[in-house]
Amino acid sequence: MDWVDFMYNILVHPCDAMWEVCRRRHWVVVIAIVVCSGISAAIATLLPVKFGFPSAGNMLGVSTAMVILGVVLSWFMNAGILHFFAGLWGGDGKASAFLAASGISTFPLLFLVPLAIVSQVAPLGALWFLLGLLAVAVWYVYLLIDAISTAYHMLPGRAVAVLLTPMLIILVAMLITAGVIGSVL
Repeated sequence: MDWVDFMYNILVHPCDAMWEVCRRRHWVVVIAIVVCSGISAAIATLLPVKFGFPSAGNMLGVSTAMVILGVVLSWFMNAGILHFFAGLWGGDGKASAFLAASGISTFPLLFLVPLAIVSQVAPLGALWFLLGLLAVAVWYVYLLIDAISTAYHMLPGRAVAVLLTPMLIILVAMLITAGVIGSVL
């Protein structure tokens, strides 16, 4: 399977693409998608920036590098955390398969640049940007659930539980912390 067919499968048949990447681990394509997603996110955050500020030019390179680095690091951290919780939920799979599949799930971030451009030129651009951002987020979560389900041989319901477990733990920890701080003050 060449990379054009693989990209087509991500767009049209994401379940087949996840199965393929879990089975063969196309690392070159996966890393290219993750890095390009980071570049796309960086460019999308820079498009609305007005270059009239005298200090903006000095920070643009740093902020671009930080966004790209953030996307790549969050890919590794999310894969590690979700691999741990998938094991707790009874998942049977390898971390390398999930790392590859979760890298493919960043594919929707590639559409942030066209979305940011449309939001700059279209009437009601902010509304279009928010709707498009919601669509990208839903697509990303769908692909991530499919990645968990495929890599760990789970039903989609368990994959949703794997995805929600760390979020619920963080939420409970925040509520307990807020309660403790509130009782002290």
